[in-house]
Formats: sequence, structure tokens, C-alpha cells
Amino acid sequence: MKRTGRKLFACCSKPRGSCSRYAAERRKTKKRRPSAQPRTRAGHSATLLPSGQVLVAGGHSDASGATVLGTSEVFDPLASAFNAGPALNEARSGHAAVLVGSEVLLVGGTGASGAPLDSAEWNDPAGGNTRAVKGSLSVAQTGLHGALLSSGEVVVGGGIDATGAPGAVELFDPINSVFTPLTAQGRAGAAVAAVGSGTALIAGGETATGIQLGSEVTWHNGAAVAGPGLLAARRDLEAAVLPGNVFAFVGGWDGNV
Repeated sequence: MKRTGRKLFACCSKPRGSCSRYAAERRKTKKRRPSAQPRTRAGHSATLLPSGQVLVAGGHSDASGATVLGTSEVFDPLASAFNAGPALNEARSGHAAVLVGSEVLLVGGTGASGAPLDSAEWNDPAGGNTRAVKGSLSVAQTGLHGALLSSGEVVVGGGIDATGAPGAVELFDPINSVFTPLTAQGRAGAAVAAVGSGTALIAGGETATGIQLGSEVTWHNGAAVAGPGLLAARRDLEAAVLPGNVFAFVGGWDGNV
């Protein structure tokens, strides 16, 4: 779910060919049927671009998640239409997607083989191309979230490795194309949000001791300290940045059926 102006652009967790917008000031959700029907997909990313359009990338097209997609689409909210975007360098689902300048960094996810990926790529919707990132994650992960720090670096975390264990929180340096593991505790399904200058908040998620109420603040130099606690312990939550540098943590699962 990505914020566009005063509306939220939402995508589904199950493969569908529609989208919804939420108008925050009216607290209403309106289902949209675009003039050009998008590819049925779930597990994809939706990233707001500087143009006001939204890049929808990757995902899978079947309920089992076996058919991983290597395509992208660009949604134009003014025309209410989807147009083909650049083909991905590698099919992926459950990846992190972070806007850096005019390009979108796609990190990790589940690949066509069904295994987690350690690769990343740049997607340039305006230029119509993609290119592989030279560096790779220290541990292949899927289910990642990411955030752009004011330093220009990107923090990714909240993923799981091939065994289902929480993956490392890692820092990506776009200039040197290098991923570096941080000391923050791995948390499966954690939300990641940029906070202040060169810092990130890793909130909620699940560790070996269970689903977490608390959070950690991690710095780009690798240090990490305990952060504020959520009102309710949860994993698989989303972080949204609101006006005034306020963060909303939405949804998730507390472990109860």
C-alpha cells in the first residue's frame, strides 16, 4: 500500500486484477476498475513514482505462488489506466521495493525456482529498462520491507531465509553497490521505516521468542538500540509515512487464528 498525495493506493494479497484507493480526508475506499485491466498478481510491490504514477512490479499470478512474474506495469491515476513497464531482470515475488531518485530498487523476494533470492535490481520506468545490482544480500531472503534513509542508503529487513528463519537487516550503499548486514535483530514480517537522519525503525515482526511488541532503531553505521513499542504485538504489518513525519503502522497478525 503506497500513499499518493492524500490517497492510498492499495493492492491485494490474493491474485486479482483490480485496485482500490483510500481517500484519507473522507475515510472512504473506492474500488477502481482501470480502463486497461492489469495483470492478475499478488505478492507484488507498488511504488509511488515522482511523476505521481505507481510502479507495480513482480509478484505471482496463481494462488499457490508457483508462477512468479518478471513483468511490471505503471498505473496512471489520472487516466485510470495500466501500461506495460520494464521487464524485470529476474522474476521475483515478496521483494522489497524502494524509490531512490527516479529509479526503484527491488531487493530479494522469491524467485522462479521457489527459493529466496539474494539479488537486487534497478527498475527505471521512465527510461524503460532494468539493470542488475552488482552486490547481493548476505543471506537470500523473501518477504522483505525497505526504506530510504536521508543518507541516500537503503535499509531492508523483515524477511525470512530458505529455512523460514528471520533474515538479517541489511544496509545497501547505492554508490558502491554493496549490502552490509547490520546488528539489528532479524525479525520476520517486521515493518521498516526511515526515521530522522540516517536511521531506521524496525518495528514488530517475529523472532525466535515470538511475535514482538517492541522495535529497534538502527543507524547506518551499524549500531542498534531498543526503540518504542507498538500498542499490540504483530508481524506482517505495513508502515506508512504521514504528513509531519508521523508514521502509521497498519494491519499485521498477532499470532491468533
